[in-house]
Amino acid sequence: MYPIIPPLLAVFVWSLGGAALVVLAMSDLRCRLVPNGWVALLAADGLTLRLGARVEWGAPLLSIVTGLGVLLVLGQFARHGLSGGGDAKLIAAVTLAVPPIQVPALLLAIMLAGGLIAGIYACARCMARHDGVLLDAGRGAFHQFLQRERRRTVCAVPMPYAVAVAAGTLGFLVHGLIP
Repeated sequence: MYPIIPPLLAVFVWSLGGAALVVLAMSDLRCRLVPNGWVALLAADGLTLRLGARVEWGAPLLSIVTGLGVLLVLGQFARHGLSGGGDAKLIAAVTLAVPPIQVPALLLAIMLAGGLIAGIYACARCMARHDGVLLDAGRGAFHQFLQRERRRTVCAVPMPYAVAVAAGTLGFLVHGLIP
């Protein structure tokens, strides 16, 4: 079936969602916060895509129910300290952008990206503890960012999982667009 929304508008909506994911990842990197307003924008973006697709009338409703189910499960993880609440909201929001049948594959892509980033942080933590000074050259903004992440790593501050959500989601979406 053909989408209801014009292709150019669909590209704009996808681009808006991608930009929101990048902003959320940067916010999580900078201050370990996932702002609710950006998550709401991402959820609205996903719902726009689902409502704009020419599908049966109940399909967008099924997407909402699936997103709520993901939020409930991940919310329980957050409640017990196994993940962040912002991450749970963010993951539930991105599930609205894909048909419910693709949600397990999207969650797998996010988990794989999270595992890769967790591995990087684990290596960085090990290097920072054994090496005292991980980085010693430069004083630019990137160097300051790396120093801040080094201190966070040594203190075992949780990793910025919005980066994994953004990487996994964007990778999943690009993979679906490229045959």
